[in-house]
Amino acid sequence: MTKVYTGTLVGFWRSTSGGTSWSAANTGLYIGSVCAVGVSPTQPSELVMQVHDTGIWLTTDDGSNWTHPATPLTCGDFCSMAFSPAGSSTILALAGSG
Repeated sequence: MTKVYTGTLVGFWRSTSGGTSWSAANTGLYIGSVCAVGVSPTQPSELVMQVHDTGIWLTTDDGSNWTHPATPLTCGDFCSMAFSPAGSSTILALAGSG
């Protein structure tokens, strides 16, 4: 099974067929323009995402359900996000336009 994820102007989508077919994965998510997505290198079902003007979102089940933790920064939207190689409890984010 080859998983592929994408964020669009209308939410988050996933494919388990290498991109042949897609399904919306927006349960619990405030749908909006996705700015950045990161996948955990140690737990591939864990993702972090920044949605424009709504903050950071987390999932532990490939995007089937999303939670909205408190965003600790007030710098605006992020242009890149990743899980720290040290563990999925730390998320790295790059603010700005790239």
